[in-house]
Amino acid sequence: MAAALAAVLLAPDTKDSHPHRPDVAGAVSTALAIGTLVFGIIEGNEKGWTEPVVIGAFAVTVVCFAAYACLGRRTEHPLLDPALFGIRGFRAGAVTVLVQFMAVFGFFFVGLQYLQLILDYSPLKAALALLPVALVVMPVSALTPRLVHRFGMKAAMSAGLLLLGAGLFVISLLDVDSGYLPFLGGLVLAGVGIGLSGAVGTSAITGSLGRGQQGVASAMNDTTREVGSAVGIALMGSIYGSHYRSALPAAPVDALPSDAADG
Repeated sequence: MAAALAAVLLAPDTKDSHPHRPDVAGAVSTALAIGTLVFGIIEGNEKGWTEPVVIGAFAVTVVCFAAYACLGRRTEHPLLDPALFGIRGFRAGAVTVLVQFMAVFGFFFVGLQYLQLILDYSPLKAALALLPVALVVMPVSALTPRLVHRFGMKAAMSAGLLLLGAGLFVISLLDVDSGYLPFLGGLVLAGVGIGLSGAVGTSAITGSLGRGQQGVASAMNDTTREVGSAVGIALMGSIYGSHYRSALPAAPVDALPSDAADG
């Protein structure tokens, strides 16, 4: 309530005195592209990757992204100017944040199941068991500007993604007898990578655009996070479900619990 009141009283009025028409074509094409991509990933695991509906979904994804790029270059005020992806820092930052959130939210999807189903944690205890990643991310993010100043943005960005991948690789080696401590070790390592790559990716996006385009930079930063989260969960869910079914013992369906057989 206090923050809302302060915003009303102190925030300057930045409303455009000459607003432009919304880019309906850009909004529709990007929404369809992302929606059909997620749909295709999920349905591909459920029905098979060669099914017509899955191939059709991916075809629509490609066509819609192509339409967005084509229409965006011809529109005076596009939803997101495709030419911005020609800026190296903007492109690198967007890809970094996208990959980071794909990995992180894909991991959360599987990691919570490991904590609850294998370690028998309650939902609350499983959520608390993931808190160390936040405790690592915050100080690393604060330290990142110094690392960028000393080693450069490219090195910091690459190191962050490598550490994130290393942490998730450590967690992927766990089995039913591993317990929480090895999980925590991989979680902390991944947290260092998240703090490093997230801060650098955001800085790359915002730093590549001028002061008058910071709204676009902020929107792009948020969009890559949301798209990465959706695609990461869909992709990891499909991989997890596929491996789960293939690893089930060769037993009659009646011999398995209904929830396990349907997993």
